[in-house]
Amino acid sequence: MTTRSGAGTTGVNALAAFLLGLPQTVDRTTVVKLGGYITPQYFFFAQDRWQVNPKLTVNYGLRYEVYPYPSGINPGDQSYYDPTTNTALISGFGPNNDQINIKTQKTNFAPRLGIAYRLDNKTVVRTGYGIGYVPIVLNTLANQNYGSQINVSIAGSNINIAPVSAGNTITLSTGIPAPQVIDLNSGVVTPPNNVVLGVVNPNAKRGYIQSYNFTVERDLFGFVTSVGNGSARSETVEIYRSRQACAARADIADRCYKSE
Repeated sequence: MTTRSGAGTTGVNALAAFLLGLPQTVDRTTVVKLGGYITPQYFFFAQDRWQVNPKLTVNYGLRYEVYPYPSGINPGDQSYYDPTTNTALISGFGPNNDQINIKTQKTNFAPRLGIAYRLDNKTVVRTGYGIGYVPIVLNTLANQNYGSQINVSIAGSNINIAPVSAGNTITLSTGIPAPQVIDLNSGVVTPPNNVVLGVVNPNAKRGYIQSYNFTVERDLFGFVTSVGNGSARSETVEIYRSRQACAARADIADRCYKSE
């Protein structure tokens, strides 16, 4: 990525910087070893229908969902950065299990309720409520598995300055410095500067949606017409963020991110 700015900056400046071989930001990804992950999911559901009387019918059910965090197939297939300790935790090594000790939420109960009431032979009132959990596979860490895959990003101190590594200016001719391959055996490593890391909340809870509806149905001249309203309210929790190591090797007071 190249750009040079000044008075009256235009796209020509970026082209000139490219021709001079002076980038403003460089990125390099090194794949030390290929890996993968397994994503189990478990769902249970029970439902019943109760005919209270000829006019009133109640449908009710309960769904239970369990989404364990994905497990790495091999040690080192997953990792995440802990900004509170300035360390990267590597799955399958040291004190970390294949899920990097990320806890599984076990309170995902999703009730369902539907009520239908017959006002007369031509009119029915219906209402319902339900909760649904977000089923997305939340495993972006497989693409940010520091140690197995090392992503390095180096930028100049400002838009006019080329990036510097080990005191040397980086140009297109010098190339992007290779990242240092690290020893993962301890399971807890301190990442170097300029490494792109994934951050995850190990105690995060899955988002869910509450849905409501109310409908009146009427038989008019042999046609079923209806008037109703439906709404939904979502409750989301941020589980993952990708953060360049503006957090890594920074003073605790200056760390730019902490997972919520």
